Amino acid sequence: MDQSELDSNGRFSDGILQFNRGPSNLPGSGTWSDFSQKSGIVGDPRIPADAIRMTDWAIDHGLIGHWTCASILGVGGSEYVYKGSS
Repeated sequence: MDQSELDSNGRFSDGILQFNRGPSNLPGSGTWSDFSQKSGIVGDPRIPADAIRMTDWAIDHGLIGHWTCASILGVGGSEYVYKGSS
């Protein structure tokens, strides 16, 4: 599913888990690129399996607060960090 939506910050977010694009506004830039460099995971945020794998890694590493919805709900403290496989 190639879903891209304009976010409140004026940048597009891509895929089912809405990875925010960077200043270049290109798919795979921004949050995806940052997480990819840190995790070693490659792929495309618009491919659901890739987005889920990256998000699993991000949650496992305490980065759930990067998603606005988690911040709004107050999710993001250490008590919410997923301890599954990385």
